[in-house]
Amino acid sequence: MGESLNIARFLLSGDSFVQPSVPAPHEPFETANGGTEYLMRATSSNLVSVVAIYNTREIDRSPGSLRISNVDVPTEPYEKMVVPSAQPDIVGPTCKSQGVTSAPSLDADFSEFQATIQKAGGNLYGVLPLASTNGNGFSRNVLAWFILRPRLTNSLSLTANIVAQGYVVPSDGYSLIYPAFAVNKAGTGLIGFTISNPDANAPGGFPSAAVIEFAGFPRGNIIVTGQGATSYDARGACLRPGPGGVASWGDYGAATVDAATGFFYLANEYIPDPTVFPRSENGNWGTFITQVAAAGRSVGPPRESEGH
Repeated sequence: MGESLNIARFLLSGDSFVQPSVPAPHEPFETANGGTEYLMRATSSNLVSVVAIYNTREIDRSPGSLRISNVDVPTEPYEKMVVPSAQPDIVGPTCKSQGVTSAPSLDADFSEFQATIQKAGGNLYGVLPLASTNGNGFSRNVLAWFILRPRLTNSLSLTANIVAQGYVVPSDGYSLIYPAFAVNKAGTGLIGFTISNPDANAPGGFPSAAVIEFAGFPRGNIIVTGQGATSYDARGACLRPGPGGVASWGDYGAATVDAATGFFYLANEYIPDPTVFPRSENGNWGTFITQVAAAGRSVGPPRESEGH
């Protein structure tokens, strides 16, 4: 405690979130140009910006000598907006006590990179939610993912190109929010997120934790790893009598890779079974942590952790 911090501060135009990149296990840090850190942000509906901060080795001795460069990369179209995600219309005791007559929907926050960017094989991996309309005219959120290859030359010219990009589009009725990438050095891993559906009988209908495997592109089906047990019901979601409004739903998902075992770990918000994890006075949400074997094929054993 009491130690001083060296800070280099940069101002970027616009109001987009900027997310730093974290190297996958055994992925080397960028040592060229005095050490380089790459970041990404979603700047418009068809552009992703790559940011490079270089000369980072000097942050202790001379933070003012760090420099920044950024470049906009044209991408697949993605709507720079999100919509509230519907959940089954089960009104919990807290909402009922406030005179709320229908379950609130879940806030998806912003159409931004909401989790740390992954760096693997020299590429940057990012995923974000965006508003979409399914085949039945139902407004929900899907995911757009991007793999970009940055290059900062010795002449300090920053370029980046799209390696791959695409969407994760669930079946009609489902909505996906707060995604996070976890990939190893080979670019194999998973995307984790919260999934919901207004149908209480649909797997993952109640707000649940889910993943989809990734190996250069999403493959296979969405796997619900943490099945929600009921609808979200919290004091902050039920502020006034009448129909339920839009409830805050955390701020992000998280994902990482264990360097020692190669296991993937993903953490996403869900609604746990209250008979196993009794709700707090203020809410019934929890965090579900999923462990996935290094091969990326077997999901489990999942781990539950209650949080309020």
